[in-house]
Amino acid sequence: MKAKVPYSRLNPRPQLMTKAGVPRSNLLLFPAIADERPAPAVEQRALLEMILRLAPDAIIACDRSGKITLLNTAAKLLSQKSPAGTSLQQAPAIWGRLFDGNGRSVSAKQWPWMKALRGKTVIRQEYRLVRADGTSADVLFSAAPLTVTGSGKIAGVVASITDLTQHKGAELMLRQQCVDCERSRMAADIHDTLSQGLNAIVLQLKAAMEEVPQQLNDARLHLLQAHDAARDCL
Repeated sequence: MKAKVPYSRLNPRPQLMTKAGVPRSNLLLFPAIADERPAPAVEQRALLEMILRLAPDAIIACDRSGKITLLNTAAKLLSQKSPAGTSLQQAPAIWGRLFDGNGRSVSAKQWPWMKALRGKTVIRQEYRLVRADGTSADVLFSAAPLTVTGSGKIAGVVASITDLTQHKGAELMLRQQCVDCERSRMAADIHDTLSQGLNAIVLQLKAAMEEVPQQLNDARLHLLQAHDAARDCL
């Protein structure tokens, strides 16, 4: 009887397979299901590094002393100088000054990752980073402590920074477009109202001119109506 081929060994995309014929994504997420044995630590580390490198958000990790031990490409691009091997206490010099939603400066000790070193988890708080060259970025900041299983002691911190600058710019542009559309609508309404009023004035004055030679009382009435129409337009 022909042996049944496990589903995990099917080859949907050769470039995503290992030499053992196992999808690499399974090695990262479900090593026991994929091959019934743990994947080599070297492969897992390589996959993790690839994911971090391609992640759009800045990701930073540090040990319990606050020394930066890992950061991805996005974190380097967001920084003003190389952060590798430095301390989180030097964050303002590396990434810039941090301001909260009320415009108040945030000290280095109150940055989210410093709070995480003290055991607090910060999730998607919005700040503004202002660099030394005057440029700024609106960011979402998250940070969480990494604890040792069993003891609960803090072994380090992992944090992420999402740059909202482009999103904020697009949002501002959309808001301005909405304001411009509303202004155009109001201008059109005002134009229509004035046109109707002025047309009424023209008609009343024309009628007055036709009535003046014959009936002065009727002419006076038309002039009065023209006056009222003009006043209503003001």
